[in-house]
Amino acid sequence: MYSINQQQLKDLLLGTSALATGGGYEYEKKIASLSDVHEMRILETSDLKPNDLLCTIYAVGSTTVQDTPSDALLLQGVEAIEQRLRKELVAIFPGEIGAEHLALKTTHLLHKDILDADAAGGRAVPEIVQDQFMLFDLSTTSALLIDALGKMEWIDDLEPEALEARARTLARSTNNLVIVFDHLILGAQHHLLSTGNLKRALCIGELLRKKRVRALAQHGLLYVDVAQLIHVTTHDRGGFLDARVELENSAHRYSLFIRNENLVLLQDDRPVCTCPHFIILLDVHGMPIHNSHLHSHLHNQIHILIARATEAWDTKRGYQLFSPERFGLDVEVTFNL
Repeated sequence: MYSINQQQLKDLLLGTSALATGGGYEYEKKIASLSDVHEMRILETSDLKPNDLLCTIYAVGSTTVQDTPSDALLLQGVEAIEQRLRKELVAIFPGEIGAEHLALKTTHLLHKDILDADAAGGRAVPEIVQDQFMLFDLSTTSALLIDALGKMEWIDDLEPEALEARARTLARSTNNLVIVFDHLILGAQHHLLSTGNLKRALCIGELLRKKRVRALAQHGLLYVDVAQLIHVTTHDRGGFLDARVELENSAHRYSLFIRNENLVLLQDDRPVCTCPHFIILLDVHGMPIHNSHLHSHLHNQIHILIARATEAWDTKRGYQLFSPERFGLDVEVTFNL
């Protein structure tokens, strides 16, 4: 267990914005949603008891929709879970890194703890199927969906693709995000999760705040190059932000393919890094770039970094769930620097 103060919370949110690989929530909006939080306690898996009830919270929708759900909706969800299971919720963990503020906000409102674990390998992901549980062929349901109007729907025994389709249908019907509570597990099952990524983000965020971009290598973020952003093409594809980005400098030309998150990076038409590995863009000041704001960085210098996927995702099963081919891109999984 460890505690963080307000400055460390800001560092943590900055670090998670980098690890979100262009997706998740915008840093400024995460900061605004947690402006009243001055201190927070974070549990580690070693603090858990075997019968502690845990769950995750995340949002489904386009990266262009960035409204933070109301306090009432977050509290409504936790109350519904505790009533259904007749058991008190001990801790909440982020569904993905990049949207961790929902778990942070909910635990703060309820005076509960957040667990330093997530369900997506320490990053943001485009689809629900890119989930830790799927690595073990386990279902994430039962799941509770809550739309922006407060309408609740329990989902049982659905495959991830069907769950995602249902959540995105609700999101489109309200033109807003849908909150999802799922991964209802006990403390004894914490081995299913990706752990320690909030602490990693805290360290990364501190270095970003101090503008020590090159020092990020000590936390696995490897510097590729700096190049000018020269072209951005974006469009909405069924609630996803699809984009292609071109960058260049005197030595190389880079192409980046995006579906909500950064998926494939080419250098002179040769793959450098693909999902499930991390591709991270920072602006000239070392701030993470959210993919909904790519156009505002046109003609600016951009830092390009990459990082290896977690061990669980850097596997044959991980590649089956999260590879360029899954998104219609004819590129093999690559990490080559």
